[in-house]
Amino acid sequence: MRSFLLLPLALVISGCAPAEPKTENTLPVATSELDHMHCDHAHAESFPELVILLVKMNDTIRESFASGDAKTADDTLHEIGHQLEDVSSMVKKTSLTEEQQIEVGVAAEKLLDLFGGIDEKVHRSEEPGYDAVSAEISELFQTLQKFAEESK
Repeated sequence: MRSFLLLPLALVISGCAPAEPKTENTLPVATSELDHMHCDHAHAESFPELVILLVKMNDTIRESFASGDAKTADDTLHEIGHQLEDVSSMVKKTSLTEEQQIEVGVAAEKLLDLFGGIDEKVHRSEEPGYDAVSAEISELFQTLQKFAEESK
C-alpha cells in the first residue's frame, strides 16, 4: 500500500517529460491559440462567413461526385462535418432570436446527418447518393443563408 501512494508522489516531483524534446525555435503558444491547433481546417470569424464557407464546401462535394472524384468529396465531407459542428456556437454570437438560432441549429444538425450518411456510403464503397438528398441539402442551405443574411 505504501509503494502505491509513493508512485503519484514520484510523478509529481519528477514531472512529465515531453514526448519530443523542445528545439531552440519552439515558441510558447498562447492559451487562446490552443483551440485552433487541434485541427487543420479553416475557421470562420462570424456566422455569415461560416455559411459562405459551408456553401463552398457543399459545391465542392457536389462537383466532386459529379466528376467521379470520390477522394476530394470524401476529404471535404469530413471537413464540412467539422464546420457544421461550429454552427451552434457561432450562431449564438449573432443578434438572431432564440427561435431563429434553434432553426439554424436544426438545419445544421440535419445537414450533418445527411453528409454523414453520404460519407458512410463512400466508406462502404456504395453509391454515395448525393443526388438523392441534394434537394433537401439545398433547402437546408437556403435556411442557413437566410439567417446569415439577417444576422449581418
